[in-house]
Amino acid sequence: MFVLSFLCFLAATWLIWRRTSLGWSFVFVMLQFAFAFFGYGASHLPYILYPMVTIHESITNPAMGLALIIAFIAGLCLLIPSLLLLMRLFLFDAAYVQGKRGSERNETI
Repeated sequence: MFVLSFLCFLAATWLIWRRTSLGWSFVFVMLQFAFAFFGYGASHLPYILYPMVTIHESITNPAMGLALIIAFIAGLCLLIPSLLLLMRLFLFDAAYVQGKRGSERNETI
């Protein structure tokens, strides 16, 4: 996981250094954080809170586990499209960010 995090860091740094594809560099930074976060969590398994709480002590019942998974998937179904819309508007659309598009609406107001 940490190797993937480091590769995403290198890719983001290279794209920022070249000053091209800044949207993709943002995606690589997000991936770097995700890989580092999950790698750090996986390195502490089976402890959640060392040495008091382990995964085996904090298992939930199957009905609650299913409800949590359904709520997590429903949250992702709302979060991912909104993040894609934000990235499409503000990261991947350079003309909109620079104010070159949509200026005729500002003149009529």
